[in-house]
Amino acid sequence: MTLLRTLVTLLCLAALAPAQLHSDLATNGTGPFVDNVPLQGSLAVEVSYFYPYPSARNLDSLTVHGLDLSSSPSTVIGARIYDVDSQRLVACNQITLFSSSTNYSLNLSIEATLEQGKHYRVAVYSSGAAFADMMQPTTFPWLEATQQFEVHGAYHTTGDDYPWIVSAHMPWIELHHFPQDVESYLESGGGGTLSSQDASFASVGVDFTPLTQRRIDGVLVRDLDVAAGSPVAMQVYDSATETVIATGSSTASATSDNVLIPISPTFSPLFVFPDTDYRVVVYIHPESGAAMWEGANGSTFPYVEYHKVFRVNGAYSAFGAPFPTTPMSWVPKIRLLNDRVLGTNMNTGTAVGGANTPMLHSCTTPTIGETLRLRVENGGVGPATIVLAITPNPTQTPLFGLLPMIDTALDTPSIPLSGGKGTLSLPIPWDPAAIGLPLASQAFVPDATSPADLPVSHSDVLVSTLGF
Repeated sequence: MTLLRTLVTLLCLAALAPAQLHSDLATNGTGPFVDNVPLQGSLAVEVSYFYPYPSARNLDSLTVHGLDLSSSPSTVIGARIYDVDSQRLVACNQITLFSSSTNYSLNLSIEATLEQGKHYRVAVYSSGAAFADMMQPTTFPWLEATQQFEVHGAYHTTGDDYPWIVSAHMPWIELHHFPQDVESYLESGGGGTLSSQDASFASVGVDFTPLTQRRIDGVLVRDLDVAAGSPVAMQVYDSATETVIATGSSTASATSDNVLIPISPTFSPLFVFPDTDYRVVVYIHPESGAAMWEGANGSTFPYVEYHKVFRVNGAYSAFGAPFPTTPMSWVPKIRLLNDRVLGTNMNTGTAVGGANTPMLHSCTTPTIGETLRLRVENGGVGPATIVLAITPNPTQTPLFGLLPMIDTALDTPSIPLSGGKGTLSLPIPWDPAAIGLPLASQAFVPDATSPADLPVSHSDVLVSTLGF
């Protein structure tokens, strides 16, 4: 196992694009690794996002290393993220493994926004008699090797619940994450040499394809040498149809300047999607006089730019034409200011009830085209009824001693509970117009101990705002 740990550590410390980092939480910790520690129930690492900028990291997935499934070939292995302040579930995912592998590394997709300074418990759950190689830390805290997360402690619990008992062993977890905001260098990654280019053409364009869904907030043209006061315009096209999907304009404020061109409000927000080719075009009016561009000469297409957010397919020029089509191997310093709009989950309002007052979480980041999983806990024998409504500010009104959400309901599905827990799966249609839509939900369960006029208890209200 020593060789495996060494290889994993080297991969984590290798030269990585800053847009996506891989943080092995065990690196820089003190204490030995112990082989074949029982993994039953939930074991967690408490972390906080440490790096001062940007203000949050978007967790994309995590890897659990060193799993031994030889004693239990059919086991549910799950990933859970808990907010320490509220002890609420932030995100979760799981898979049933039909394997007898040893020294197994399992990657699980799990999306969450980890905010600077907040503490989270990143947990691994096993339904059966699995084992795993774990660290036995001698002291906390420490800053892991990528200097993004501070590790504060290890915890466990016997069930699929918030890990609250201090643990002597820490699961070997690697987090895969990226920043919320990126300035993508389209001229980087193609093997070109930085050089100046006489702007004998009035417009230049760079063809690109997003590798994941992104929102483009603006275009930054770096080191543009043009007369102060010169107007600079920008268009973004759908390359296949040559249709304008965004425009913007700005003015150079100095002879050699970085010109920031925001997306025009008419076209904002601008969302771009994988498997679609786009062309960003920057235009300088010929009457502005001589101009010099900075860029990378001799680029070979296609390539993935430095931040690994976009594939660059080609560069083009034209004199006065709105859609440049003359190929060139020189790529100007055009930067796309972009981020990914992740959905959010927020609990609000008041829960009412007795011993079986349910807790309602979302197990997934609400995303168009994917499934939203709403999880009920502490709901007794059930069943649980989930009231769904579209509203950013749900209204709870006193009724029979309860505080139900009275906003117009979209649906009221019912789900069975086992051990007080159950999950409602809601497929979200792929509709970009739904980005930002707030879906409110509230869970109701039978409860003979409820102090209300009816034998019913209910959760607070969960508002899931759709992202992409």
